[in-house]
Amino acid sequence: MKKKLKESLSLLLILIIAGCSGIVKYKIEHPPEICIGDVQNIKINKFSVSGNLNLNQKNNSEIVGEIVNFAKSTVTQQVGDKEIKNYYYSNMINKFANNGFYNIVENSENYGAEINGSIYYTVQDNYQVTKNKKKENDKNGKEIIVISKTYTLVRQTGVTINIRVADRNGNVIGASQVESNSSNQVTESTLNAARDNIECWESLVHDALYNTMTSLYRKVVPYYSYQHLKMKTGGSKKIKVANKKAQKGKWKAALKVWNSIEKSGNEKNRTAALYNIGIYNEVYDHLDKAIEIFKKLNLITNSSKYDKDIRRIVDRKEEEKKLEKEPKQHK
Repeated sequence: MKKKLKESLSLLLILIIAGCSGIVKYKIEHPPEICIGDVQNIKINKFSVSGNLNLNQKNNSEIVGEIVNFAKSTVTQQVGDKEIKNYYYSNMINKFANNGFYNIVENSENYGAEINGSIYYTVQDNYQVTKNKKKENDKNGKEIIVISKTYTLVRQTGVTINIRVADRNGNVIGASQVESNSSNQVTESTLNAARDNIECWESLVHDALYNTMTSLYRKVVPYYSYQHLKMKTGGSKKIKVANKKAQKGKWKAALKVWNSIEKSGNEKNRTAALYNIGIYNEVYDHLDKAIEIFKKLNLITNSSKYDKDIRRIVDRKEEEKKLEKEPKQHK
């Protein structure tokens, strides 16, 4: 992965003003869970599909015989599984084709790694009957209580995606799993009406599968996220003003104020200013310097409350080592 240019990093940062909260937000890159290495071409295969349907179907007296009911369910599931396979494959191709890190090849032997996987889904129907009481007058004007029923049908879907990445010799590079859920609920005056109006199970499975795409993509491709860091004020108006400058991207001006207060302010303000200097170094990718500052703050305050800041930066350093092994983005 291309090494960040230290002094021009501010051009890559996305900073926002967050009122008086003193929060800065910036964009950082993460390595994927499965490191494929310096591979240019990836082949994506269609995933196998299997599932368990437990639908609230019409009972046997409403359909001509149990065998007919079973055959209908089997055909429905077979057709649904085929649609699910094609649906997920199409979405995967679209998602990975524009990744900018790998070339996606189809039906070709010219690949360095291939993605295989399986989809397992479950669909479960449950319903509840609610009795409703309502006062009405009969034809003689006498008040009576009328009891009616409503049927609430809930259809819950869960999907589990298992993926495996292998090189062209079949050696497994890595494997992982992604899960997601979706559901639909309707309330009607009859159970048949609820069955007719509930969202079809294939659509719910598609929704759950679609929600897995980003997570699956991040398993094998570097991705970005936003880091939120809250600066300290120490109760100083000067630090607050400097923090607002940093939020607007005027880091050099803010740093000048923090440095002056860190050298001459009272203990509370000096600690706050030094913490913000540590944030500045973290944002600008001077990670060793940031760790040094947060360790110094632990010593100054005779505490370990800055350990979480140190761990955050140590984790980021480990991620940057992994990113060095990833391919360069070419689009």
